Amino acid sequence: MLLEQTLDCSLARRLRVRNIYRVVNSSVPTERRNMDAQAREHRLMHLNYEGVPNRRPARGLETPSQPPPAGPDDKPIPPSHPAHRPEAPLHDLIAWIFDKAGLDARHYAVPPLQRRLPACLRALRVHSPDEARSAINQKPSLLTTAVDALLLGVTEFFRDPEVFTDLAGFLPGAIPKNRPLRVLSASCSAGCELYSVAIVLSELGLLSACELVGSDCRAEALDHANGGSYTESFLRQVTLERRNRHFEAHGNALRLRLPLGSIVRWVQQDVFNFALGDLWDVILWRNTSIYLKPTAAQSVWKNLVQSLHPSGLLVTGKAERPLGLPHLTRLTPCIYRTEPA
Repeated sequence: MLLEQTLDCSLARRLRVRNIYRVVNSSVPTERRNMDAQAREHRLMHLNYEGVPNRRPARGLETPSQPPPAGPDDKPIPPSHPAHRPEAPLHDLIAWIFDKAGLDARHYAVPPLQRRLPACLRALRVHSPDEARSAINQKPSLLTTAVDALLLGVTEFFRDPEVFTDLAGFLPGAIPKNRPLRVLSASCSAGCELYSVAIVLSELGLLSACELVGSDCRAEALDHANGGSYTESFLRQVTLERRNRHFEAHGNALRLRLPLGSIVRWVQQDVFNFALGDLWDVILWRNTSIYLKPTAAQSVWKNLVQSLHPSGLLVTGKAERPLGLPHLTRLTPCIYRTEPA
């Protein structure tokens, strides 16, 4: 009897909460609810969530750089609506760090950077923004530590292994007849993804006919990549067969065997000032655009696609999708091919 009464009370509470929600929600004008939905869809148009069907873009949302325009049945979103409100200002310390590092903080979404501020302070071993400024001024090499902590250069070999399996199927057909295959990893971090491509090319017997370049704005990340030595946290997706074939023991880490460890060239460059010469056959830019403002990400996607040869391959992260770019065909969830104009 007591159990039945308890269950009845619990059910009654849930029904009351549901009814309150319905009353509150119904009190919000339909126009306001529609505007909220439009704004949310606009802000997230450049993201793609694995396993969730991509909805057809709402009218006027094909390009994420502009708010959704009014259609014949829509009323314009008023200037007071949250979709038009500027983001909260960037913390002074983050802006100062980016300025000293020569990076333009305006390209980056503010909330992810703000969330990384405590991690930045921990990396610098300080307790306040004032202490962080003082530490960096006294020891300029800490600037790289601060930037690394804020930008969160997470990487590992064969991240999302199915992407590299798919890529292996396209690479043989991408080899040019009269020149090397040119592969670029933009925002390469510690170089794991570019080395992963090198391993795939080696296993296909194509490595000697390739030119591989990794670029990143962080000197410390490129030093790590150039050293070619990695601890277990970077190697979780590397099979035992590949470890035995492509790596050798190096202290408490594993180091890439030659020629893999020497065939890649590393260049310090900001992806927003991308200028690496001739066109490329394969470009990887993965798991970076999700931290940028949509307009900034779209600008980089456009620049990278324009830097590809006809029939070149663009490799993205699982939660990313370049939007509104002509002559770009999606081959797999993370691999696109440029088509001749």
